[in-house]
Amino acid sequence: MAKTSTLITQFRRRREGKTNYKKRLGILKSGLPRFAVRKTNKHIIAQFIEFQPTGDKTAVHINSKSLEKLGWRYGKKNAPAA
Repeated sequence: MAKTSTLITQFRRRREGKTNYKKRLGILKSGLPRFAVRKTNKHIIAQFIEFQPTGDKTAVHINSKSLEKLGWRYGKKNAPAA
């Protein structure tokens, strides 16, 4: 008779080390929108994200690419562009 495994598989994002669910729960309980900044190979992205029961919704999104419209002629992934 085969025995079943007692191993519990964690969420994929926890296994990959991308999401700390304990910290995320604390942020969600506060009811305030969170601010996320991401740096890609070409741009810097900043977002205000609000929690919704159906899934997170981005309230405000800005990308360093929008600096071109303001006359910025330099790099878009460095600290001055941020």
